[in-house]
Amino acid sequence: MRKPTFYLIGLGPTPKHLTSQALEILSEECEIFFYEEYTSISPEENILEIEKLIGRKAIRLTRRDLEDLSGEIILKSLREGKNTCLASWGDPLIATTHISIVSRVIREGYRYRYIPGINSVSVALAASGLMIYRLGKIATITFSRDNILSEYPYLILRENLARNLHTVFLLDIDTEKNVFMSVREAIEILLTLEEKFKGRVFSSRNLVLAVSIGSDILLCGGEANYLIMNPPNRYPQILVVPAELYFTEEEYLRELGLLNNKCVNI
Repeated sequence: MRKPTFYLIGLGPTPKHLTSQALEILSEECEIFFYEEYTSISPEENILEIEKLIGRKAIRLTRRDLEDLSGEIILKSLREGKNTCLASWGDPLIATTHISIVSRVIREGYRYRYIPGINSVSVALAASGLMIYRLGKIATITFSRDNILSEYPYLILRENLARNLHTVFLLDIDTEKNVFMSVREAIEILLTLEEKFKGRVFSSRNLVLAVSIGSDILLCGGEANYLIMNPPNRYPQILVVPAELYFTEEEYLRELGLLNNKCVNI
């Protein structure tokens, strides 16, 4: 008897970014369709649209289900002989991963397939017109914990800029508490850290980019103060700090008007 399959599926940033492969598997192969929103969310927060497309109800799992309980609910479904899917917005293996669950599935002898989704990091960098070859380390800017700010994002920015590399910052989210960091808050945190380090790495930048991905892409560019006053109005948001621009990168941003404090939908 053939063992059931575990499918780990990326839904893309929104339902409109769902790939035909993901749609086919969700519609035809999944007997149980789990999804989670604690690692990433859709700006449209619309799992109902996907349920309508595939004709199947989705079961929402929490961080506790997948991390504290090690995905036992998924293994239980597989042990019952059901092809089981776990989906997340974006791509499930890009940032926060579910590798430990995949390892358990494989150890117990079940088949495994990974269905990639469009991820927000690639979209944000490409929409900004910046070359992936010049991308430095990626970091997440987090809210303070016990009144302590993580210094890691600032140190990564300083290291990247010293090597003339672009920086993409993911921003803190906690979907279960309905907390989403804005670009404005992220910039204010970087400025606070800069003051602590008595540096001019970030505050000297005359170009910062904010990206929000929905059915279209909202891209804002300009000085940090402009983005503090005019952050994107939908979530999640991504902050991009370019290094010195290559001439094609500069031309792209200039034509969009993003070198001079502007937001555009592209």
